[in-house]
Amino acid sequence: MKLFIFVLIIGVIMCCTISLPITLQQKDNNHIQSIKKKTGEDKKETHKSWEIVWHEDFQMFDSSKWTKLQRKGNIDELQFYLQENASYRDGKLYIIAKQKKHHDQQYTSSRITTKGKFEVRYGKIEIIAKIPEGKGLFPAFWMLPSSGDELPEIDILEAIGSNPYKVYYVNHWEEKTKYRSYATFKIDNVATFHKYTIIWTKNAIHWYVDGKHIFTSKQGIPQEPMFFILNLAVGGTWPGNPNKHTKFPSYFIIEDLKVYKKIKSSG
Repeated sequence: MKLFIFVLIIGVIMCCTISLPITLQQKDNNHIQSIKKKTGEDKKETHKSWEIVWHEDFQMFDSSKWTKLQRKGNIDELQFYLQENASYRDGKLYIIAKQKKHHDQQYTSSRITTKGKFEVRYGKIEIIAKIPEGKGLFPAFWMLPSSGDELPEIDILEAIGSNPYKVYYVNHWEEKTKYRSYATFKIDNVATFHKYTIIWTKNAIHWYVDGKHIFTSKQGIPQEPMFFILNLAVGGTWPGNPNKHTKFPSYFIIEDLKVYKKIKSSG
């Protein structure tokens, strides 16, 4: 009887485990450290005018910070968001898109949010992430108002898997299609991690990649607290649908996320 229970427990654990890729290559970890050194993260004086007010190192799921959603994607998307498709290993979050039918959707993926648990208004937000390649894949790190309104919206990072070298940075206000400012940037090596940063003030939002300034928006700057969303969508009008070359499972991998607040001058 004890043997049966042991086998049953092992079976349950195995059936609930999401398969992850082979441990990240050492060159990926070396690149992450290189980014941190390049952008001054290893030097305290670089951030002397900022202080960390929120930090997620993705060692494990923290329900005090995040909620894993269980729901369909947006109207024209093909995925169903499952809690199990967000997995943690080696200090990294894996958001996993799988070609697996769930209800009437042909794919599953994950979407996590800090809604009701953490919000921020103004500051510096930094994320280190690796985006997937493949037609129909749509990874994003974005923000919405804590009030529950659909706008304004800040897209810190968006990419289309069919052209992952081109990353989008967008500030939406009022009607999404009419009132927005945005820029794109070509990523040199999409096969590894990069640091994506915004500095959000009362009058502007500045976007950076690996410490390099990319874009500034000075129109429609949000003035209210906003929460984070991390997700990997599949299909839809903009990214298109996956094709035979799109690999599944695919992974949106996040290594680190920090929020800084400006330190007020004592003078």
